Amino acid sequence: MTTLAPDVNEYGKPRQIYIDKDSLLDLILQYQKNVRDAKEEGRKPPRMPNTIGNVIERIAEGIAQRGNFRNYTFIDEMKRDSIVDCVKAINLFDVNKLGKEGKPNPFGYLSRTVWYAFLGRIASEKKKHQAKLDMMFDPNTENYARLDGDDTIYDDGKSELLDFYYAGKDYE
Repeated sequence: MTTLAPDVNEYGKPRQIYIDKDSLLDLILQYQKNVRDAKEEGRKPPRMPNTIGNVIERIAEGIAQRGNFRNYTFIDEMKRDSIVDCVKAINLFDVNKLGKEGKPNPFGYLSRTVWYAFLGRIASEKKKHQAKLDMMFDPNTENYARLDGDDTIYDDGKSELLDFYYAGKDYE
């Protein structure tokens, strides 16, 4: 078995290391210290450093390119939600929780936060889509599209769609 150079992946291609875990850990710990000091002194918490923000954006972009999430039409909203969640969660990062390598893993923490933010946005969009479908095919909402005094009976073929939509659903 041959060993690979640290800058080459298993396919022989150069690795794209865009985040140094150790420097990210130092940045996060320094930021958390600054926030604690500001709270103790009664000052407004400082802004998060741009380097941490850039790392969060890179992680969100990288996960958004995965096949799991790539083709969603609301991918921008997913990325925005994940960035907001990471900014909220950065102060909750616990240096005492160790990763697989036996040391804190801020990259894994942020990646997992982004992942769950993506799943949360997908779930909320799925609920919105289902609500739209239910309203669209609900026979009781047919009258909402009419104006007062409009007594015309419209037969636009919705009954076939309704039969198809409600087929197999048990409504009692």
